[in-house]
Amino acid sequence: MRKVSAEDEFEFDNSDDTVTPESAAADLDLWRAEMVAADLEREKAEFLGGEGEVRQSGDAFGVEDAEAEVSLPADFDSWNADQRESWAFDPYLHRHELKERKRLFFAWESTKTAKGPAVVTNLVPRFRVLDRDDLDNLPVAVEMIGGVLPAQGALTVIAGSFGFGKSLITLDWSGTISTPALTSWYSPDHPVNSHGLVLYIAREGFYGIPKRVRAWEIEHGHRLDDVKWMPDPIDLKKPADAADLKFIAGDLGAVLIVTDSVRATGAGAEDTADMGAYVKGLETLTGAGFAVISPHNTGWDTSRPRGSTVLPDAADTLFILEGGRNPGDIRMLRHQKHRDGEPITKGLSFGFKEIPGTESGVLVPATATALTSSTPASNSAAMRLAKNVARIDAMKKKPLNYRDVKDALKCRDDTARTAWNEWKRLNP
Repeated sequence: MRKVSAEDEFEFDNSDDTVTPESAAADLDLWRAEMVAADLEREKAEFLGGEGEVRQSGDAFGVEDAEAEVSLPADFDSWNADQRESWAFDPYLHRHELKERKRLFFAWESTKTAKGPAVVTNLVPRFRVLDRDDLDNLPVAVEMIGGVLPAQGALTVIAGSFGFGKSLITLDWSGTISTPALTSWYSPDHPVNSHGLVLYIAREGFYGIPKRVRAWEIEHGHRLDDVKWMPDPIDLKKPADAADLKFIAGDLGAVLIVTDSVRATGAGAEDTADMGAYVKGLETLTGAGFAVISPHNTGWDTSRPRGSTVLPDAADTLFILEGGRNPGDIRMLRHQKHRDGEPITKGLSFGFKEIPGTESGVLVPATATALTSSTPASNSAAMRLAKNVARIDAMKKKPLNYRDVKDALKCRDDTARTAWNEWKRLNP
């Protein structure tokens, strides 16, 4: 056993780290969270006391007992490995947090003086308190895609039935944000204001991703080199998985994280308890400044995401995708919620364009000239949509409601709803 001194500050795999009061304060937050999850005194004794020769009492960071001596075994890594079984209850014990634990401990110990508390009071507080002038000096939040996706640090949920094209739209957003040469999405009315690397968690239909990527690249003329893929299982209800993902995204320098889908990345039973824990995981990511997009299915009620309302309540932006799952069906994307911007309530219409040689395709604006005679199904769908819209327009009963429209059109619910949404878009 030996005392930890200032010379030991970065002895253990920390030579490239610079400790500041701000970084130490951020690490204190992680440590405090651990203490809540376990028995405080037991954790403190095991970590700070080593083999029990010296114990740290009072506050875990020396506020109440600042002059207490703290000892660790000389070989911290070996000792730490020996403690793995006794720390099995700790949800934060994983490879990234171990490094952070070492960095925090040696930074704190090496900067501790006889007065102790003075060091602690120099740290940035856990919670900020802003005055009126601070509000005027806050940075302006700029939407990543104007009128579509909110700023970084926000959560976007896109919900729709299976096969409607949620992943195609999410891939399109990812490709657009990761490609600086693309300056707008869907139309010039929606400029791209933020570009950067995208981390895409592809837990549904991963083996179809290469086909979709090739189709997108052919359509747009750019490679998706700045979209990185995670195909492995992850459960964002678990704090350790969420923290791991946060560190990975930070190491990559990502600006956007896609969790495709909510079900496949840990939503569990999708009840209030599971969805609440899942949202906490998402907030670990948004709280670190990442934009997050989470595709999710609708249930029997196709006007809202399936499961607990915790997820849509937490979302800064919520999209509903309507339409159909056949190649010829027109899809309609609209905001149900867009917290800090003007929502798209009339909808953006999309048609499926098959890309030869890829066994896949892309969604493009339904009015785009890209829907050529090479895609007769899409043309047929566009013509059917136009005919249905004309029939709605000719209805004498006013004001119109969806039930009357569906009865008049005598067609499937998704076809009638798409026509109804298009009519509303054209007749604000």
